Amino acid sequence: MPKQALSEEAAQLKLVITRIHERVNSRLSFADERVDSGAATLALMRIMLSHGKALVAVSSQHFAETGSSHVRAMFEAWIDIYAILEPGKEEENARRCVVFGLLEFRDHSIAVGTLSATDLAHIEDALQEQAHE
Repeated sequence: MPKQALSEEAAQLKLVITRIHERVNSRLSFADERVDSGAATLALMRIMLSHGKALVAVSSQHFAETGSSHVRAMFEAWIDIYAILEPGKEEENARRCVVFGLLEFRDHSIAVGTLSATDLAHIEDALQEQAHE
């Protein structure tokens, strides 16, 4: 893609991200029975916005191809949102998504040695809390 076309695409992406960012950071409310799915999808939207901002930043550089990891991360977040919002199972799916995320984070952090005993205790507490819901 020619540099001019890439710059134009980046400008459009920046506008879209700005509009979505305004909505996501505005006052949102969820019905009590939808709080888990609302919180999980909102968190995933914020993750997607952060990666979108990174895409805009690298798109005008000589190393624009590094944006592919951000696109993959956005796609994974979109898949999680799609899975969470399965009709009739939104809350259960949201809790499952949170638990799997905590388990993956815990296991990776233990494997690389970056998790303190205090952090591990917080994660274990969160997992126990999810198990009782």
